[in-house]
Amino acid sequence: MEHYKTLQVFQKFPSSGVFHLNLNRPSQRNALSRDFFPEFSIALQSLDQNPNASVIVLSGNRRPLLLRYRH
Repeated sequence: MEHYKTLQVFQKFPSSGVFHLNLNRPSQRNALSRDFFPEFSIALQSLDQNPNASVIVLSGNRRPLLLRYRH
């Protein structure tokens, strides 16, 4: 499996076909960055070409990104 700066890709149970793609920037509350977009594309292409991948679960590590809107 490839290593990414902003993502973790792993399979909890090797025979399940379920792969987890986690945003891995917990200190920034998993906010998206410029590095994220090309890595996300590469990770999805890699999983798309993997015959063992049938499900991809997208989530974030630790605390979620919280957005607030004030007017």
